[in-house]
Amino acid sequence: MGTAGILESRGYRFGVENANRHTGEQNRLNSKMPACSLIIVSYGSAWWKQAGDERALPSARAQGDYEIIRIHRDDPNTNLCSLRNQAVVQATSDHVVVLDADDELEPGYVDAMLAASGDIRYPKIRVLSEPNETPLPAPYEIDARPIWEGNYVIVGAMMRRDMFLNLGGYDPELEYAEDWDFYIRAFFAGASFQFVAHATYRQNWRLNSRNQNPDGERLRQQIRDRYSKLAKEAGLI
Repeated sequence: MGTAGILESRGYRFGVENANRHTGEQNRLNSKMPACSLIIVSYGSAWWKQAGDERALPSARAQGDYEIIRIHRDDPNTNLCSLRNQAVVQATSDHVVVLDADDELEPGYVDAMLAASGDIRYPKIRVLSEPNETPLPAPYEIDARPIWEGNYVIVGAMMRRDMFLNLGGYDPELEYAEDWDFYIRAFFAGASFQFVAHATYRQNWRLNSRNQNPDGERLRQQIRDRYSKLAKEAGLI
């Protein structure tokens, strides 16, 4: 049995095939050339809807003539992973980029990513601690340490859509670091990762954001524990 089969037999597949049963409004924009689909999902407070509409969405539109899927749900109990999985199912392109609603793509991001060839292509990151901070911090290149040690890839990586769906997408059971969990799963299934130096992702860090979860280390360890057996079998730990 191949690695992907092993992952599925051990419960690492999460039913993205059913994600398109979710109902609700969505906006598709700029769908003439769907070489890439840009996905922006938010839920809960009006602040998140505004952040998505005023930050992520304009930066996505500025990339050029690509498909954009914008979804917002007012219900604060909405499952973010399920909504993102639904959006990937509904996308029509070969590649997808999932943005956090309060993050932004710098100019030329999608073109630089499309020029690369990895299954998962990850950018430089420009971290902003406050909105509209000036001068902007310099982008930094994430070192390519093993993916199971930490999430160096970031949510806004470009991914092959078929790979994302075949590996089950984001796990709706996770409340934190679902993108890292997916990248680990993809790594053990044989996906290739490629750093794209000419693509920069603006990440906004706030005290109440999910990536500042005070229980983060415990939740990260839970993800490591999921894959520890595979890592040991591969001689990685």
